[in-house]
Amino acid sequence: MKELILNEDIDYTKEELIKIIQNSIKVDMQKAENIYDEIIDFIDGKINRIIRQLREQGFSGIHIESSSPGIYNDRLNLGQWIAVYRFYSKTLGEDVYILIEPKIGKKAFENMLNDVVEFALTYGLPSLSIIFQGIFSSSSVKRDILYSFLLSALTELAIIEGLPIEIEEEKKYIHGIYGKIDFKGYIKWKVKNVFPMKRRKLAYAKLPRIMLVKFHQTLLEELSNEKIKYENKLGEVSNILNKYIQRHAYFLSIEHLFDVYSQAIYSFIETPETIEEIIHASSTKEFMKIISYLYLAYLMEKTPLTEHVLAPWKEEIPIMPLPSAKVYELWNLKLINDEFVKMFNFSKTLKENGGLVFLYDHSKLLFNYIYSEWSNLIGKAISHLPRPDYVISMNNSRVIIDAKYRERGNIKLEDFERMLSYVVDIASPDYPELAGCFITLKDTNSNVNLWTFRSDIEPKIKIYVAVADPRERDIAKQNIQKLIKEVIFKK
Repeated sequence: MKELILNEDIDYTKEELIKIIQNSIKVDMQKAENIYDEIIDFIDGKINRIIRQLREQGFSGIHIESSSPGIYNDRLNLGQWIAVYRFYSKTLGEDVYILIEPKIGKKAFENMLNDVVEFALTYGLPSLSIIFQGIFSSSSVKRDILYSFLLSALTELAIIEGLPIEIEEEKKYIHGIYGKIDFKGYIKWKVKNVFPMKRRKLAYAKLPRIMLVKFHQTLLEELSNEKIKYENKLGEVSNILNKYIQRHAYFLSIEHLFDVYSQAIYSFIETPETIEEIIHASSTKEFMKIISYLYLAYLMEKTPLTEHVLAPWKEEIPIMPLPSAKVYELWNLKLINDEFVKMFNFSKTLKENGGLVFLYDHSKLLFNYIYSEWSNLIGKAISHLPRPDYVISMNNSRVIIDAKYRERGNIKLEDFERMLSYVVDIASPDYPELAGCFITLKDTNSNVNLWTFRSDIEPKIKIYVAVADPRERDIAKQNIQKLIKEVIFKK
């Protein structure tokens, strides 16, 4: 097995890639050229098609902007996907792994991904479903993290509330009267001057504890298996999974759960009758009852679409790709929301029109929302409705924001055209100024600026740019704060 480490979203000329192959795999020029041809055939012929299908079907309707791998102007670009690909090289007679690393660096990407996951977990089920669909195409990772978070939170609450209690009967053989005499065994033991006794006592119900242990152990094993796949290849995800693994290990070490661990591991409780019995035994405790239903849902859940979509290509993509541009969008959503929470009282999060709505006292923050009611131009002409990354709505004004996982100098013409169409289509008709903003990675500019404007028409149009770079998180937070306070709410 050979490894080739390349960066996402970078244009590689033939000469550059051949040199990387020579240095990484240690082969002569002729073999390097042959391997180059194999890589081009593999990426352009297979991976490009896989990613296209993944974008269309693998993210449950979430808009994924990350560009696909392919050949552009005689240069190879691996798109905006963090992934591990594998192909068999006839030249080498063995597998070659292509590891795609983040263009912002592994540490910055890991921090960004951590921020997004923690943000999703903070804002409950609506944000969990949308945000995790936008990050993980792999249904197993997505499902297990969701259940892991819910189970850990509910277990803490169940322990605080108190585990279900049952009356437990035990037999004792003692020298003296204690409890109720077991008359069936009395004659047999009387000659030894020993009294067989029955005693009833309150104890933690065993079946609910067995179920709880099995649930934690199952998720621990599932997450551990996923972690092995990502380890040494995509450490950013591996570290996130490790946090959840540690939580399950902690709960399994708690005294009242550890007491039934051995019995739970070898128990078969996955039948409707047993689950029904567990639900009944847990009925006096609200959180344990919820966990019982959650376990039933986990057992009944079918394999989501993504697994079937990608089944033919399991060999080529041993690790499901992460759309880095989407992770960047979600990270900026977190930064914007963090500032809003400081300024306004947060109300609630809604899953609506294919996106998320964050409600505050005097404003709304909408993410990936399909704007049927606000589309005053495009929606009346064609069926394809606008869907910008974020819209901030307050009073009589709406501001459009689009996050671009690239530097300002690399903003494309179609990005600008799309922004203008959003601004003209969605903005409020009775406001004297229409505003839009790009959020980008740093280049020579690292601040918040008015990028371009047109003031000779009414209403005026202004396009701003703000830099939010995960490599400089503190500066990114300051810039988002400046954008919101000095640009958006100053309008």
